[in-house]
Amino acid sequence: MDARVSRTFKMAYWPWLLPLLLVVGAGPSTARIAIEHDVLHVKLGWFWFRATIPIRSIVHARRSANAWFSVGIHTDLMHGWIVNGSPLGMVHLTIEPPADGRFVGLPIRVNNLWLSLEEPDAFVAAVTAANPDAA
Repeated sequence: MDARVSRTFKMAYWPWLLPLLLVVGAGPSTARIAIEHDVLHVKLGWFWFRATIPIRSIVHARRSANAWFSVGIHTDLMHGWIVNGSPLGMVHLTIEPPADGRFVGLPIRVNNLWLSLEEPDAFVAAVTAANPDAA
């Protein structure tokens, strides 16, 4: 895939958690995962989480284990973030140098990012096609 071509991906959601995520403003209409012009844009919620990641900074993209312990937005306080609507379909990105983002409006750095995707394999393929070094 040519990274200059836009491609969007849908966040995966667990149907029985969807009402709660809608109430807190983190439903599908507020989620955005898109590769545009050599940049990965990730957004969840009206103001909850945003990150802008240069594709060249993604040094590793792979499928990840299910995140049974979390749904929503979580951090390990060491620049690692989980942004998911489901524990299934998880992908892990390693980002060097860390990318800029925002959590509830506050600036953050992101060097590890886990996302839940409806099509995780297609997402990994798109990222590695845009940046073969991420394979």
